[in-house]
Amino acid sequence: MVEIERVISFEELEAKVRAVPLLSQDSSTKTQPYVNAHISLQEFSYDDIAPTTLYVLTKNLETQDMLSNRLSQLGHDPLSLEGGLELADANGDVYGLVPPIVEETPEGMCLIDGIHRNYMPRLLGRTSFIGLAIENVDSHSPFYAYPN
Repeated sequence: MVEIERVISFEELEAKVRAVPLLSQDSSTKTQPYVNAHISLQEFSYDDIAPTTLYVLTKNLETQDMLSNRLSQLGHDPLSLEGGLELADANGDVYGLVPPIVEETPEGMCLIDGIHRNYMPRLLGRTSFIGLAIENVDSHSPFYAYPN
């Protein structure tokens, strides 16, 4: 059973995203691709974004279905978050849930996190979701995966 430990405001979430560094072999180099990016919550049509993966894992879909059902009972839609959530599972482990992340790339807007959360609702007829839009990313920072 999942419980909500804490609701994270958009302002706190935005600050955390700006502070995310790229992974590098040299720990003395800290590149933050989102530090000066424009970060906002936006509604996205599935027709207007490209996924960065062509497959989903059944186990992850089952987890997202369980999570979606539980959050619905608690009054939250994982595809319409206004910030983030800290969740605790039955073992007491705490983890975060943020809106799906959509990043602007030269190829267009790409869903870089949240594919499993979006997969079933889209198949069932949902046409849009609220995502964390990240635009004007540092052009010297590599995009992690090209859209498919």
